[in-house]
Amino acid sequence: MSELETIIGHAIRENNVDLMLPKILETTFYMVCERESEDAAPEIYLVPSQNPDQLCISVSEDADLLEDFLESNPRIVLAEISGDQLLGLVEEKHEIMIMFKDGLYCLSRAHIDWWYADEPEEVQS
Repeated sequence: MSELETIIGHAIRENNVDLMLPKILETTFYMVCERESEDAAPEIYLVPSQNPDQLCISVSEDADLLEDFLESNPRIVLAEISGDQLLGLVEEKHEIMIMFKDGLYCLSRAHIDWWYADEPEEVQS
């Protein structure tokens, strides 16, 4: 079990998503991308989410766990990306599917919004 998977499990048990943010930000992931042609820059490859209003970005710390994507489509490539960069790419209709050897974790839109919520405004007296 990776350190990230351990920390995510701990955050779930404690019901505190904030516990996983520092580790996610510092982790290097492999992200599934699609390239339209050899000369084109890779773009995020989105897959359906369990939430019908969302699409998932698939990532893993272990590139081998993403082999099925590579085998299913010759235009699929993996891009190395930091967790910090990854969270910066996530759009409103996206979730992040983090794949591990023994399962996966869906980083929901609600988690991401929670982390990046605006600071509460100070009450003016």
